[in-house]
Amino acid sequence: MKISNVCFATLVGLGLTSAAMAAEATPLQTMTKSSKLKVEVRTELENNDHGELKTEDSTPSATTRMSLKAMKLGLSGDVNSKVKYKYRYNFATNRLDYGYVAGEMGPVSLLVGQNKVLQGGWEQQENSTMLINKSTYNNKGMPLLGYQPMIQASMELAGTLALQVTNDQTAAKASWATGKEADKQPAMVLAWMGDFNGIMPLIQIGQYDYTHSRWIALGVKTSMKGLDARFDYIMDSQSEKTPDGTNFKDEFNEVSTMTLYVGYEVKGTVKPYLSVSTYDVKQHTSDAKTNGIIDAAEGANSADNAMDLSVGTHVMLWDESLMPYVAYVSKSGTFTKSATDDAEVTRTQSKMLLGVASIF
Repeated sequence: MKISNVCFATLVGLGLTSAAMAAEATPLQTMTKSSKLKVEVRTELENNDHGELKTEDSTPSATTRMSLKAMKLGLSGDVNSKVKYKYRYNFATNRLDYGYVAGEMGPVSLLVGQNKVLQGGWEQQENSTMLINKSTYNNKGMPLLGYQPMIQASMELAGTLALQVTNDQTAAKASWATGKEADKQPAMVLAWMGDFNGIMPLIQIGQYDYTHSRWIALGVKTSMKGLDARFDYIMDSQSEKTPDGTNFKDEFNEVSTMTLYVGYEVKGTVKPYLSVSTYDVKQHTSDAKTNGIIDAAEGANSADNAMDLSVGTHVMLWDESLMPYVAYVSKSGTFTKSATDDAEVTRTQSKMLLGVASIF
């Protein structure tokens, strides 16, 4: 059964319950009074040197382009004292980020609708409008789509303990090997986000691909006196079906990634930051040390043995309502030199970014 169907049935149940509870005011009256509108916009000018395509014989031309990274419209509020709703649509991607209702049932909060999947460590939980550069894992390596229909149950436990049941729908589903078993049963995520006086540990454990594949993410972050810092370490065991007589057997490609982010806001002035991440895949056959031969069609295909570096600053003179920023981003990977020379070479793509973010 699709999670979206279960969400609809649960949503109807929550709606009937909430209507019965709201004797002091109708749900529509409460929603109208409590509704909050939020707009997030980010546009960016990018200069890319395409250094990943550079060889001994040729140097690629740099390109410059302007792009709309985010244009999000959010609406949130209360249906009554026990039930709230939240909605956000991103017009830059033409996708619904989230749209759900959440109600309290004793110590448990039950959420139904579309929401962000608890994967990718603290980095994935950050506001993407403020996140100038995503790590390789966050950008194209995570097991499940970022936002999905789900049922989520959570409760307070030295922070928040949450269980998500969602569709087994991966971003790379089309390229999965023969024998993959997506959509046969829901994927599940168990996550704990702690909070000890500003020190916030994180544990995320998830299973997908009909329980054949699984991941665990460990992280910690802190935010105090202008300092924002977080660290994530993720291990993702991705099953690959290989023939075994008339059946298939599981072989695992082991993905590991680490991300460190440090930012510091000089109040009302600037917020410089530094972000470093690594990404590696240990193949079940033999651990490949390169990404193969890079060409113009592949682009910066550093999906293995990769390192991302980003340094820059937001200008905070107008708080979050207007935040110009400048940043340098590099993505490096190890590649095979050519079709006739299997020597390992490191190629780096470098970008200069100039943009403006706004949240109001």
